Amino acid sequence: MKTLKVKRSLRIELNNIDQTTQIVLGYLTYHAGKLWNEANYLVKNKLAKPNKFNLYNKLKDISIHKKSLQSRTAQIVLDELSRGWQNFFDYLQTPEKYPSPVKPPKYNKKSLPHRPVIYDKTGFKIEGSSIRLSLSKELKQHLKEKHNIEIDYLKIETGLNLSKLN
Repeated sequence: MKTLKVKRSLRIELNNIDQTTQIVLGYLTYHAGKLWNEANYLVKNKLAKPNKFNLYNKLKDISIHKKSLQSRTAQIVLDELSRGWQNFFDYLQTPEKYPSPVKPPKYNKKSLPHRPVIYDKTGFKIEGSSIRLSLSKELKQHLKEKHNIEIDYLKIETGLNLSKLN
């Protein structure tokens, strides 16, 4: 018997956020997109296998984009890319299983390299009506040096009662 996983997601539209939050979210989405492109380049050029563990190990010490994201968030980006490649290769083997052709994952555009950032339960905490996102050491250092922003976490006020989600 298969075990089912239950996933919960929360999508909130952020309006009127302060400049610090805008800057930090901009960096997070930018680095997620650039990490996707780096890993996709490795796979397309046969420098890495389309496997999230192989990609993570190849990029963990050399990619500023991987280092700028919380570790689990970077793993999720690489897992999404890996699944895209696996679907493409599966389509090549058994195209009859798919209603339409499956294309290989594309690069994010240079002009707009941002990508949604996904945090799992290890990277955030709900505190009343706020969501507290953890940040990597490298990103905190960069924010301090470049923008004089000294924060340990990014706290986003939602205005919603989130206590029931804990």
